[in-house]
Amino acid sequence: MNGQASNTQPNIEALTQRLQFYEKAILALMSNSKKGSRMRRIEDELLGKESLEDHTIEAILSSSDQKKQEKKQKAEMEKQKILEEQKHDQEEERQYRCNPHLRQKVMTHTGVKKASKTLDQLIMLSLLGGVFIGFGSIAALKTGGNMPGLEKENPGLTKLIFSGVFTVGLTLVIITGAELFTGNTMTMMAAILRGKVNPWDVVRSWVVSLVFNLIGAWAVAYFLMFLPTPQHDIEEETQAGYVNYAIHLAEKKAFRDFWGNFVLAIGCNWLVCLAVYTTYGTSRIMDKLIGLFLPILAFVSSGFEHSIANGFFIPLAMMYGSPITMYDFLIGNMFPVVLGNTVGGGVFVGMVFWWVHGKRQERKHILDEWFLDKLKAKIASPFVHVYEKFQEKWNEYLDLRRINKLIKLQEREERAARMRVVSEFDDAEDMIA
Repeated sequence: MNGQASNTQPNIEALTQRLQFYEKAILALMSNSKKGSRMRRIEDELLGKESLEDHTIEAILSSSDQKKQEKKQKAEMEKQKILEEQKHDQEEERQYRCNPHLRQKVMTHTGVKKASKTLDQLIMLSLLGGVFIGFGSIAALKTGGNMPGLEKENPGLTKLIFSGVFTVGLTLVIITGAELFTGNTMTMMAAILRGKVNPWDVVRSWVVSLVFNLIGAWAVAYFLMFLPTPQHDIEEETQAGYVNYAIHLAEKKAFRDFWGNFVLAIGCNWLVCLAVYTTYGTSRIMDKLIGLFLPILAFVSSGFEHSIANGFFIPLAMMYGSPITMYDFLIGNMFPVVLGNTVGGGVFVGMVFWWVHGKRQERKHILDEWFLDKLKAKIASPFVHVYEKFQEKWNEYLDLRRINKLIKLQEREERAARMRVVSEFDDAEDMIA
């Protein structure tokens, strides 16, 4: 009995050691990607042997730890790469904010992209641009334009509310990449001055964007503002505050003189294009919104003239029964405002920033090709004309002298020939005598 007990005790210890080994092996292999095949291999080894040596277990555990370490290092490397990319983006962002030369390049590149759009893309994006300006105009009318009591007591506050809400339209245009005529005056002017597009691209962009912006703004005014307006809000006795505000605002715009609209349109698009220009310095939406908000707030509250916004307000007032005619709308307002917007955006932002931030060689080339050569030709043309006349008369004089010399030479030769004949005749007579 004692012998059996002594034999059983080592067997129990061996089984305990084997169970501990299995437990360690399973824990080590659970973190291994090839745990199935590794488990079968270890089981085969265990079935063929009584036990595994300790160094085998240590090798398995060290292999598992090594793979964990490799995964950890790989994760750290990926994290470091992401941090470096973020740092690079932040540095690039900082450069765009602080370097106006880079923003000027972005403005030119934007003009090139606009010129490369197909006609159907340009039409659709221009329609969207007009629609978005219409959305901002509706929101502004229904808020700032719908406070008749506050307008009498504090008109500046209603203008501030109206202006702040109107920024929705241009914000949507910038974020969605829609086409807007007023912004295109700046970008296309910068692109053509740097020689990246041709004049046809500029005319195409300006004309198509203007026409379809106005169509989009008119469509919003008719379908989303006029048609849903109840009839009693339009009638004079029960006229709503926003209807009255829209009519008075449109009549002020339509009945102003040519130069008044022209100058106010320059100021408008100067500020609008400055707002767009500030967005080229950042890629973050919040920064773009802040950059857009202040200049747009300034131009709307100042009463400046925006051609596409006028394409919403004036037709809407005509629908509401204002005495404005199509002549007042197109000739009295749109014509001077479009000209003023073109000058404000194209000259005072696009051309000025190209001049101050562009390359000196480009400026010299444009000056020589577009201005100085023509100026020199114009100044020199009278002198050239006099010189050509003088040269012509001088050539005639030289030709006459040459002809006279030839005539005299011919006469001399004829006289010499006659003298030879006479002398020969005299010699012949002497011989006969």
